[in-house]
Amino acid sequence: MNVEQEINQIKYRMDLLFENSPLSRLLYEYNITEEQDRKIQDVLNLLEKRMEDGEEVTSSEYESMVCEICADNPNVEYHFCETYARECWLEGRWKDTIKNLYSWNRRFDELWISE
Repeated sequence: MNVEQEINQIKYRMDLLFENSPLSRLLYEYNITEEQDRKIQDVLNLLEKRMEDGEEVTSSEYESMVCEICADNPNVEYHFCETYARECWLEGRWKDTIKNLYSWNRRFDELWISE
């Protein structure tokens, strides 16, 4: 990372602290960069589009794509991916996509019940 990138990352992390939502705290805790977050959102948009086109997508596919985006971060694994998806669902983002990805997962049952 060059100096400008480091400054941008510090600014982004400060913004996450000020936002203080469960998702922003997750991103802060895992030291996810703004670019990585945008790419994860792109993955969810891509999966949403593929589902709309009738393709089958899986949670393991989503998790693999996210882990590839964050390959330089050894702490990012399926727990992060599940938590990221859960927090997005709670914010009302990609609800159908996330439900499709994790409808089999008992840890998400409370979300589907509350809907």
